[in-house]
Amino acid sequence: MTGANGYLGTTLLRRLAVKGWEAHALVRAAGASAWRGEVPPAERIHAIGTDSRAIGPLVSRLRPTAILHVAAAGRISHEPEDLPSLIDANIALGAALAEAAATTDTPMVIAGSYWEFGDGGKGVANSLYAATKSALDPILAYYAAMRGLRRTKLVLTDIYGPADWRNRLLSLLVAAARDGTSLDLTDGRQEMEPIHVEDAADAFIHAAELFIRGEDIPAVVSVNGGIRLSLRDLAARVERVSGKRIAARWGTRPYPEGQIFTPVRLPPLPSWQPRHDLDSGIASLLAEAR
Repeated sequence: MTGANGYLGTTLLRRLAVKGWEAHALVRAAGASAWRGEVPPAERIHAIGTDSRAIGPLVSRLRPTAILHVAAAGRISHEPEDLPSLIDANIALGAALAEAAATTDTPMVIAGSYWEFGDGGKGVANSLYAATKSALDPILAYYAAMRGLRRTKLVLTDIYGPADWRNRLLSLLVAAARDGTSLDLTDGRQEMEPIHVEDAADAFIHAAELFIRGEDIPAVVSVNGGIRLSLRDLAARVERVSGKRIAARWGTRPYPEGQIFTPVRLPPLPSWQPRHDLDSGIASLLAEAR
């Protein structure tokens, strides 16, 4: 797997261990300082630096059951100096993995973002990050059509969960309810589809298991928590579960360029359902904060 030291990746690594998988992490740097979660055994960490040519021989040697590609260089805005890292992480790395996967007949499960599809599934990607993620799709389609690659992209929405260091909206709302602090927000019309990080991780494992059983999966599928609501409704949900009012200053922040107001609707991942409902997820975040 890639991205093992990110928020989703650390959870995925742990869920793989719980389910009895032997997970190998493909990383840029092997040092313990690069990890936020539990560090895998040294023999299962494979540092390749920025040289993607090392991926093919590594995959040929390990012969993995599946490749879970979670790594990405993600940001809503970029500077010119960000272009090499965006292209490397979001296009070149995926292409090298696809070459190795096709050569070894290894199924590939890739993390996608609803940002790739524009507002309501119309228009263009809302950022260079999303555009580079989307640019991998025709490469994957080539490997599927010409080299027999079995692959699917799991399009993720708003991941939340415990020990989230990314300061995402749900965590900020929970903190504001807990502490009674004010929170500057947009006017809250954007819709969200929160999904617990463990559900997102389990979706990757489920997709790999479908491929192992020889089942077909669409090239692009949706993975979400089963509920869509506006940011204002999400804040009201946190207030109801917590029993506390959020001092939200609605409309004091502008929407970022490329704001997605309505996430795209895509076919669901076959035979998969989330285990965590939103209210219990919010309650767990409140309990963690206490």
